[in-house]
Amino acid sequence: MIRAGIPEKVAMKISGHKTRSVFDRYNIVNETDLIAASRRVSEMHRDREELIEKAHNGHIPGTIPLMKVVNGRGKGLQALER
Repeated sequence: MIRAGIPEKVAMKISGHKTRSVFDRYNIVNETDLIAASRRVSEMHRDREELIEKAHNGHIPGTIPLMKVVNGRGKGLQALER
């Protein structure tokens, strides 16, 4: 039931488990569960990095963006494209 997305408390009521310890005893985690969880965490990190990248236009907060001199005397600076 948990793998089907049913909340644990609801699954406990349906299955008749009155305590968390007995419920956990039968909620066995296998390698497929661990692989799926790892993929979800990786996707979450990737999505978060993409969101930060978009929000800051490629600039990492707390750093100084790379600049180049535009007119040769250092009076004009332009951000370098990534």
